[in-house]
Amino acid sequence: MARFDVYELSGAGLLVVDVQADLLSRLDSRVVVPLLPAEQAGSQAMPRLVPLIRLNGSEYRLMTPDISGVSAANLKTSVGTVADQHHVVVDAIDFMMQGF
Repeated sequence: MARFDVYELSGAGLLVVDVQADLLSRLDSRVVVPLLPAEQAGSQAMPRLVPLIRLNGSEYRLMTPDISGVSAANLKTSVGTVADQHHVVVDAIDFMMQGF
């Protein structure tokens, strides 16, 4: 598993971004942020908190307020990566945690 890889959460049909530092890869859990198709997410009042992310030719909203921990066993096969947009992901998490 690598930071910024995207997985389909087992049994939920939900895409999530692994945002946990690779340094902590030995833990049995991972911190993830859901991705919601942009058309389902609707208009977002705080685009810095819920930014637009592109993955495999589709647009998603990074649902940062829904950040959570999951068992690493629920993350089987990566369906892509958003490593090229890491600055957007980190900025959204920083904004949620620190307000700037």
